[in-house]
Amino acid sequence: MLPLAIIATVLFGCNSEHVANKAEITLDPFLPLNQAGQTPPTYKNRIVFDNVNVITMNEQEQILTDQRVVVANNKIIAIGNKTTIELGDAEQVIDGKNGYLLPGFIDSHMHITHEGSGNPNIQTFTDPAQMSIYLQQGVTTIRSYSGTPYNLEWRDKVDSGQWLGTRIVTSGPIFSHYQELEDAATAAGIKVYDIAESFLAKLYSTYPKDPAAAITEVSRQKQSGYNFLKVYSQLPQPIYLSVVEQAKAENLFLAGHIPDAPLDIVFEHQQEIAHILDLMEHYASFNGSWDEYQQWVISALLKNDISIIFNWSTDEVNMEMFQGVDVYSRKGYWVIPDMILANWYNKPANEITPQQHERAKTFVKALVDSGVVVQVGSDTSDAGSLPEFIHRDMELMVEAGVSPYQALLASTRNPANIIAKITKQAKDRGEVTVGYFADLVLVKENPLDNISHTRNHHGVMVNGHWLTEKELTNMVSHFITLPVTPLLVELKE
Repeated sequence: MLPLAIIATVLFGCNSEHVANKAEITLDPFLPLNQAGQTPPTYKNRIVFDNVNVITMNEQEQILTDQRVVVANNKIIAIGNKTTIELGDAEQVIDGKNGYLLPGFIDSHMHITHEGSGNPNIQTFTDPAQMSIYLQQGVTTIRSYSGTPYNLEWRDKVDSGQWLGTRIVTSGPIFSHYQELEDAATAAGIKVYDIAESFLAKLYSTYPKDPAAAITEVSRQKQSGYNFLKVYSQLPQPIYLSVVEQAKAENLFLAGHIPDAPLDIVFEHQQEIAHILDLMEHYASFNGSWDEYQQWVISALLKNDISIIFNWSTDEVNMEMFQGVDVYSRKGYWVIPDMILANWYNKPANEITPQQHERAKTFVKALVDSGVVVQVGSDTSDAGSLPEFIHRDMELMVEAGVSPYQALLASTRNPANIIAKITKQAKDRGEVTVGYFADLVLVKENPLDNISHTRNHHGVMVNGHWLTEKELTNMVSHFITLPVTPLLVELKE
C-alpha cells in the first residue's frame, strides 16, 4: 500500500507552470469588504432604488419605466413611480442612473466542490468566499449539482442570515457507477475497502453497489436535508430504477444525466436533464432522422413535464480547448484560484465538434419554441467553466434565434419555478414582484435590446444587501488569495 503522502501527491499534483496570468487587480483598502461567507452588514431601515426601469420577468414581457423599488430587510415591499412612492425615511437611496433592474440571475447547474487533477472522485474545497464569484456575475441563487455536507452548511447559514452569500439549492452526492470508484482506487494503488467510510462520506459522488444500497442512500440524502437527487451517466439500470422508486416514495425531485437505461424509461421517471448534450448524444441509438428524433424528444419532455438545462457554454469552451485554443489565458479566468486552474490544465477536453455546436443551437430554439422549460447553467468547477458562462448560455440562445426575453426567462422565472417544485414551497424569486426576495441586479443598458448587456451592471442586491460593482470585484480579489484545501484519502486502520 502506498503511504498517504504519496497518494496525495499522485492525486493532487499541480502543474503550476501552466497557470494563466492573473489580471492585475488588487484589494482596494478603501472599500468595505462585506465578503461572502461572513456575517452580513446590518439591514438598513429602507432602501429605495430610484430612477430605474424595471424588467419584472413576470407573466408578460414588459418594462416599467422611471420607477422606484423599495426594499425592507430582504423583501421587495413596493414598486411604483415617483408620484406613488416617496423617498421618505429611506436610509439608502440607490440612483439607478436610468438602468434596468432585473431579478438576480439563477445558475441552474454548477458545483461548489472542484475536481482535483481531473479525477472525478478526488476534490478540492475553497473558502465560502467562493460565492462572491457568482455574485460578481449577478447570480444570486446557485443550484449545486453535486452535494456534500459543505453545501448544506453554506446553504443553511445563508438562508438563516448568518452569512452573506448566494442562495443555494443542492442535490445530494451524485449517484454514480460503483466501477468508477474501483477504477479510481486502482489508479491510486489502493483498494476500495482500504478507504475510510469517513472519507467516502465527504465525496460529491456516492457509489451504491446494488439496488438495496441505492434505496438506503436515497433515504439518507433525504434525511440529511439535500433538496434533490442527481443521477450520473453509466449508472446501471437496476440501480437507477431503485433510485427512481425511492425518490417517488420520499417525494424528491430527480435530475441529472441520462443513465445506462433506455431513453423512454428515463423520460418516464426523470424530472430534469442536466445537459442538452446528453440528449444529442443519444441520437446515435435512434432509428430515424435527426428531425424525427428531435420531435420525439420534445414530445416526451412536454408529456412528462421534464425541464432541460442548456449548459452549452461549457461545451463551447470544450470545443475550443479540443481545437487547441488556450482558453485559460483569457482574462475571465482570473477569478479561479491558481491551484484549481493548474489542475484544470491536467484534464483533457471533451471532443465537441462545430457540427454539434450548430445543432445544439437549433435544438434549443426548437425546445423553447415548443414550450419546453429551458434553463441556463455555467457548470462551474468543471474544467474551463466559469460563473460568467450563464451570460454566454443566454447569448448562444439568442444567436440561435431565441428572443432576449426568452433567454432571460431561462435565468430567472423558469428556474425559480423549478426551485419551487424542488423545495415544495411557494415561489419567492425570479421576478421583481412585491413580497419576493430582494435578489436583484441593476444592469446599465437594456438586455432586451442586446442580451450581452446582462454582463454589465452597477451592482447586485442579494437577500436585501446592496453590493456595488467595485465592491464585488474587491470581494473576488480577496477570494483568490484564500487557501484551497484538497480532500486527502483517509485509510482504515
